[in-house]
Amino acid sequence: MIQASVGFQCPECVAEAKGTQRRPRMRVRAGSLASQSATVLLIGLIVLVQAVDSLSLNRLQGLLAYQGYAVLGGQVWRLVTHVLVSGGILSLVINGFVLWLFGRTMETMWGRWRFLATYFLSGLGAAVVVLIAGPSGLVMGGASSAIIGLLAANAGAKVHAKEDARSDFVLLAVLVGFSLFTNPAFVLADVGAILAGGACGWLWASVPRGGSSQRRGSLSRTDQLHLRGALAVFGTCIVLTGVAFLVR
Repeated sequence: MIQASVGFQCPECVAEAKGTQRRPRMRVRAGSLASQSATVLLIGLIVLVQAVDSLSLNRLQGLLAYQGYAVLGGQVWRLVTHVLVSGGILSLVINGFVLWLFGRTMETMWGRWRFLATYFLSGLGAAVVVLIAGPSGLVMGGASSAIIGLLAANAGAKVHAKEDARSDFVLLAVLVGFSLFTNPAFVLADVGAILAGGACGWLWASVPRGGSSQRRGSLSRTDQLHLRGALAVFGTCIVLTGVAFLVR
């Protein structure tokens, strides 16, 4: 017999109890990039660009920022990479704060890929409008414009859902007014970002006719609709970029 806390137990009973007892399981939190918030990853990437740029004496942002003459000379990656450039520590802090404040909510509403698509398509729209109508010598970091595009997307989604978006429009007007006060050329970037971002937001609030039933082994009908719409926005920007190369 084996002594227990109260009385005695036979060895067979102890062995049987040990065999049926559940062992504690250790849970390991996923640490891969795929498990992280897109908002956090985006903020981290913008901060990393600023840090590396400071160490490289502004060389990195010089390669990533929008520059009209450089784009027309063939450096077309600047139409997209400029959304990672803040232009300074103060702008970096403001952009990071706004992304943290609004980005997480938008990512929760739309999902990761729609959130990132809105950010980068808004930046692309901003650069394309500047390329068409702005001064060719303009140098621009587009993180602020991409964030304005996110805010415009939120307004576009509200308009599609017939919700009150007046506060969103007031905020966008204030931001555009600030750009007008800072540098009138930046207003073109804000307009492009608002157009592209607003189109994305309107699209994300759209649902295909007949519902959004899931197909086995494929995207849902809603995802397919949104993906086609995002490609349409991207294609429109590409066509307008080609027009800019012809007329500039």
